[in-house]
Amino acid sequence: GIFTEGSAIRIENNDVRSNGFEGIHVLQHAEVIGNVIQKNLGSGIDLSDGSQGISVRDNVVTGNGHEGIDNDSQNVEIHDNVFTKNGRGVGPDVAGAGHGNGTVSSFVGNQFDTGGPTTKQRLEFDF
Repeated sequence: GIFTEGSAIRIENNDVRSNGFEGIHVLQHAEVIGNVIQKNLGSGIDLSDGSQGISVRDNVVTGNGHEGIDNDSQNVEIHDNVFTKNGRGVGPDVAGAGHGNGTVSSFVGNQFDTGGPTTKQRLEFDF
């Protein structure tokens, strides 16, 4: 997958698939834009603890083994993404649900398909 350590990084228009861990792992401020992130063993996008000001927009995040986004970061913007059939049976963990402790400053225009009428979806937000 893609693993970032610096700040002010732009991860854009990548096809990230079939990795043994997360698709994209962000440690500090970054923009994650227009990527296809699928079939990774871990979360599609992992936003690490202590990061701030991350923007996640216009991505397709599908079929990952864990959450669509595992968010431990603060003040994340999540806009216009498509989340489908991500793991753990609870749909996308977009904003600190599950074991993530992050917060979201805005959440707009996202689409979800958890895989069928019997699949539960859980969204939790800390604004």
